[in-house]
Amino acid sequence: MTDPYNLYDHRWEGCWWIPLEDLWYMREQIISPAFFVSVQVFFTLCMILSLVACIMVFMYAFCVAYDRRVCMLRTLSGVLLAAGISGLVAVITFGVYGDGRDWMPYPDHNYLSWSFALAVVGTFFDWVASLLFWIEANRIVRKERKEEAYAMQSKA
Repeated sequence: MTDPYNLYDHRWEGCWWIPLEDLWYMREQIISPAFFVSVQVFFTLCMILSLVACIMVFMYAFCVAYDRRVCMLRTLSGVLLAAGISGLVAVITFGVYGDGRDWMPYPDHNYLSWSFALAVVGTFFDWVASLLFWIEANRIVRKERKEEAYAMQSKA
């Protein structure tokens, strides 16, 4: 492939590795368009928040005091919701722009594949986990209120 911005007669064949110094002048025009960078940022944020949520699940299972578990579950739900929103933005952005024929070299090999499907499934499970942790926190609150009401009744 010949780059119109390249002043030399050099033809690039084979794998295009982005950190290669010879390709840096082409990086912004061809290899890394703005939507692709934004997808990488949002998926990185989604992954970091999901890792934080995994650590929080271990903390909830082994370290959280009994009276702080509702706060921990709601915080965990919020972190997973933020991860789900970030993943959803990345999936939608890549789904809209990623299949285009103008940004990828060799566009015949550019199609949405199993990795995109796994990203959609992972984002969906972030949403589901967030909802389930929120429901669990509400269930614990309801149970504690019932126990308090029962204790008040038995004292009277």
